[in-house]
Amino acid sequence: MRNAAAGDPDAARAVASYGQRLADGIASVLLALDPALVVLGTGPFGDPGLLPAAELLLDAAQRHAGGLLLDPPRWQLSALGDEAVITGAVRLALSSVEAVLRTRPTSLTPR
Repeated sequence: MRNAAAGDPDAARAVASYGQRLADGIASVLLALDPALVVLGTGPFGDPGLLPAAELLLDAAQRHAGGLLLDPPRWQLSALGDEAVITGAVRLALSSVEAVLRTRPTSLTPR
């Protein structure tokens, strides 16, 4: 990753190839779900110096998916890094609590 981020052409080709394989691998899921947005996790690119490699991966995947899908989604890098999973879990838990409160409101007045 570091070499790709630093501009090494062989490393950049390897990252771009991985992006193409990533698009190939999830194309059927994208066809079935038809999302408007695909967010790539940035955990492996935790060091800010690796951002160029992450962008290279993203660009290669998005370009390749564009040739595979009729209505390709927009792609972007996650801004959450390694915190994406825990943030998603907390958001899901909060959404569940909000749904319960909307459907079964509680009374705060004493009896």
